[in-house]
Amino acid sequence: MHTSVRGIVNYNDQIVLIHRVKKRDDGSVRDYYVVPGGKIEENESKMEALKREIQEELGIEVDIGNLILELDDREYNDSFQYFYECKYKSGELGTGNGPEFTDKVNYKGLFEIVLVDRDEIRNLNLVPEKIKDVLIGNE
Repeated sequence: MHTSVRGIVNYNDQIVLIHRVKKRDDGSVRDYYVVPGGKIEENESKMEALKREIQEELGIEVDIGNLILELDDREYNDSFQYFYECKYKSGELGTGNGPEFTDKVNYKGLFEIVLVDRDEIRNLNLVPEKIKDVLIGNE
């Protein structure tokens, strides 16, 4: 099992998401959106991990706010995820230095930073579904 942290980043009154398109081994394509973030590394706090992941994936610094969702997703992908509200602090969106940008050989598929209005989220394939419900106010 792994534990992840994710940041609901408010940037110019829009929410920052990552649009992913991955080709599977069977040739099918998975097209979806995720909240930026990732796995907590050994000896790293949730806050340290979230700041690192946001820097790697988005290239910005954020102030971390309230925890808005704890999601036990062990049934589907053996993970536990924490979602925090985040406020843009500094940096240029799109200047991340993570493997999504630096290791194109091993990191295949589309990785695109997108800004969306909250009311647009209902039309996206945002995973996990539970965070989509929280963001559009169905929770």
